[in-house]
Amino acid sequence: MRPLTVVFFSLGILIGVVVSSNILFVQGTIGEIEMLLLCVAAILLFTVVMVLTLNARVTVEGAIFVSSSFTQVCIPFDAVTDVEFRQTFSPGLKIAGYGSLHRHTGVYSNKEFKRYRIAVDTRVAGFVIVKYGQNDVLVFNSVDGQTTYSMFASIQSALKERQ
Repeated sequence: MRPLTVVFFSLGILIGVVVSSNILFVQGTIGEIEMLLLCVAAILLFTVVMVLTLNARVTVEGAIFVSSSFTQVCIPFDAVTDVEFRQTFSPGLKIAGYGSLHRHTGVYSNKEFKRYRIAVDTRVAGFVIVKYGQNDVLVFNSVDGQTTYSMFASIQSALKERQ
């Protein structure tokens, strides 16, 4: 199942539990404590599902495809204007998406790129920065530094073949 589908599915469960517990509470068949416990359990379920589905899936074959909970990007190699590999990266501020201590996905903003898309785990050493289109930027990494660098090298190789 795609991560975004799982998120919306779990959000639907959360809303269903809250609505049904409110109906039961109004009818008097459920007490305040039971309703509170149901709501807390539903929120915890949603949070766990969110955290477990945030890992980005990245493929670099014919195009750059990044899929995570809040970032779905497919960039043909023809649209790429520049690619860069960095050991460190500071995400900046989240505009839309998810941001925790180590995982960032969605639309972010920083001084260097202004608005850009991101799908990274900051515990992984290495970040690929892809500039494409007019002024669009995508920052991503993979499961480890070596895999991330291999993806960078593949993109760089495709760009050299294009020239």
